[in-house]
Amino acid sequence: IKGIKSMTKTYIHYGNKKFDKNLFKIPKNNSQSNKPNGGLWASDIESKFGWKNWCEAESFRKCDKENSFCFKLSNNGNICRINSVNDVYNMPLQTNAFESQIIRIIDFELMIKNGIDVIEFNLSNDEDLYFALYGWDCDCILVLNPEVIIQI
Repeated sequence: IKGIKSMTKTYIHYGNKKFDKNLFKIPKNNSQSNKPNGGLWASDIESKFGWKNWCEAESFRKCDKENSFCFKLSNNGNICRINSVNDVYNMPLQTNAFESQIIRIIDFELMIKNGIDVIEFNLSNDEDLYFALYGWDCDCILVLNPEVIIQI
């Protein structure tokens, strides 16, 4: 899988006032979910449908700016962009049986070994992505490598 270099987007993470690299957990595969254990989730502040939008639409939680931080990605960060269902099938996937169904789960650990620092998921580009990566409910990024985070 190929990554592309990061750009100058600004991202926001809700739930913490600052990034603490010492608390970052390197993502580990979760055999029952398309989300790993670990990593850092955020959304582009200019996203059409980011985390804050999803929380408002689903009455999930309030995203307070006072309990958030913004950051950029370093220029040497490799980003795997998911803009369509076809992009999902080009990623390293594991196939697991879960509740009598065969599901495809991203192999996050292999992506890290292959030098991918960030996964960018753009649900706004292709609504079919909702079912292709069930649980990734909005435009977001998942940081796999804390070294690429530049807090603003």
